[in-house]
Amino acid sequence: MGNLWQKLQKHPLFRITLAYLMIGWIVMQIAEVMGPALQLPEWVLSAAAFILISGLPIVLLIAWALKQKGQQKAVQSPEGGRQITTLDIGLFAAVGVVLVMVALDWFRPDTKEQTTALPQIVSVEEAQGTSLSVPEPVNPSVIGAGAVSGSAAEKNSIAVLPFADLSREGDQAFFADGITDEIINGLNNIDGMRVTGRISSFAFKDKNIDLREIGQTLNVACLLEGSVRRQDNRVRITAQLIEADTGFHLWSDTYDGSLEDVFAVQEDISRKITGEMQLLLGQKGDAAISEVKTNNSEAWEIFLQARYLVTEPSPDNTPQAIKLLNEAVTLDPEFAHAHALLANVRLLTLPHPGDPKEKLSEAELSALRAVAIRPGLAQAHAALGWIAVHRRDYLGMQEHFDRAMQLDADDLQVLQGYANGLFAVGRADEAVPLLERLVAADPVQPLSHFFLATAYLMLGDVSAAEKSAQTAYDLGFGGANLPLSDVARLKGDLEAARRYTSKHIRSRLANDFTTDEIETLVNGLAGIENQRDPAVRLIEQALSGGDYANRIHFPAYLVQLEEPELALTLFAQNHFAVDLPFWVALWSPFGLATRQHPDFPAFAENIGLVEYWEVHGWPVECRGKSDSQDGQNAFDCS
Repeated sequence: MGNLWQKLQKHPLFRITLAYLMIGWIVMQIAEVMGPALQLPEWVLSAAAFILISGLPIVLLIAWALKQKGQQKAVQSPEGGRQITTLDIGLFAAVGVVLVMVALDWFRPDTKEQTTALPQIVSVEEAQGTSLSVPEPVNPSVIGAGAVSGSAAEKNSIAVLPFADLSREGDQAFFADGITDEIINGLNNIDGMRVTGRISSFAFKDKNIDLREIGQTLNVACLLEGSVRRQDNRVRITAQLIEADTGFHLWSDTYDGSLEDVFAVQEDISRKITGEMQLLLGQKGDAAISEVKTNNSEAWEIFLQARYLVTEPSPDNTPQAIKLLNEAVTLDPEFAHAHALLANVRLLTLPHPGDPKEKLSEAELSALRAVAIRPGLAQAHAALGWIAVHRRDYLGMQEHFDRAMQLDADDLQVLQGYANGLFAVGRADEAVPLLERLVAADPVQPLSHFFLATAYLMLGDVSAAEKSAQTAYDLGFGGANLPLSDVARLKGDLEAARRYTSKHIRSRLANDFTTDEIETLVNGLAGIENQRDPAVRLIEQALSGGDYANRIHFPAYLVQLEEPELALTLFAQNHFAVDLPFWVALWSPFGLATRQHPDFPAFAENIGLVEYWEVHGWPVECRGKSDSQDGQNAFDCS
């Protein structure tokens, strides 16, 4: 062994290899240090590495040829030709193995490896208060198992994964997320392109999951990932388009520019991705990718910070987001998207302390301002639709959502908001196809499955409701305990109904009732025999005894407890921050007693439901009476 080492040390090819590797390492260190300082694009570093690796075998071949030539001058070979030794062969083989290993590592499929906290869960009350989609934490085991999957991925399908923040201080996550959002929005503008919803894409943020598995879970043909590196007013964006089923790169590029150029960079990325997708599909043509939301870079950056806070929901983040959005619209009063987002964020505060009417008025001002600036902004019309729902203006709700759907029927916020608005007027049959589209576009968004389960329950499809509710629960949404409880009760499994109801009640009323009182409510709502009356008396006592943070659920609970007169009176006399729990209960199988109560026709007339139905048609549970004598209460509901 020692003899071999001595031979290697004396062998010129070995010494040249060592010298080449040392010089190459020094060159790469200099390039890595000087690249950012000189604002060199990232491809320079990759090109340098490629040249150095490719040059090694060339240098070795030249060195070997020179060695052979020198040997021939010193000693004439009997064969008159060049001689190659066993040691030469060994050195060439070793270098070849190293180069093959480097190449395999270079071209192998990428995986993501990061570990930071998941976004906090948001309450279903907040989600029901606005058309704004908000994130839910997703169970990593569900994602890893590929639990949400569909048929074979369409060629025109893509998911944009969250771009990594590679800034030196690591404080530009809001900026990286904002770039990702804008690219998603840009790709959504392309006809025929199916783009996975933001929440499903962002569910994989900071997860160590193979890209091929992500593609299978989201049922897409391509994935886009990248990084953002920002220093002062300079920004570098790297993007890579990856074939989902193999993990191999189809295209990559790096963009350098100033913050003022970032809109052009986003559009350039979207256009190049579109071109690659069109090549895959054999399509031709160009498309308008995205719109410049503001020419004020400071306002745009503040907008990104606010939007980032909204997607990381917490009691402190929402007021801070409102503050930032007010700053953005002050810097650029014509920033329509900031006005629209401000309207939606104000709606998120409805379940929190404060005057709901004042909050609705402020949200309306922001939404109307957005529409005045940009009449074609679908999200602003969706916000106005939800404001109308909260004001129990159902004709207005339909008008605004009709307009929003005309402008952008693929916008996920519009789909969710309109579906929930249809719940209020008893049109779950029309909400189902909207929610099914939402689930297809955002397959690991728990709220999509939750609302779909709710719609199925309202239609009496227990099996479909159970499947969707269980998916929402498996994806980490605790609010799914409510539809799971209803499913168990309809199937006659009162013990399971009691278990799910207990989780639901304790998560909302633990601070308002004692342990024994919660047990009373749970037993009554779960349908336990002889427990209905104690639960009703408890709610009556609570209503007469003070203000409860979660009293928005009381009308819905009274419907489920088959106490229709009190439920209808309470709902009609109070403008709750969020009405949706009541509507869900009313149009579910448990709302039959309330819908058939003698007071219900007058109730529906007084709050505007009959007027809506006469214009837009009756819900499946109700029908008009053509033979009404006095013209009053001219319908029946079952």
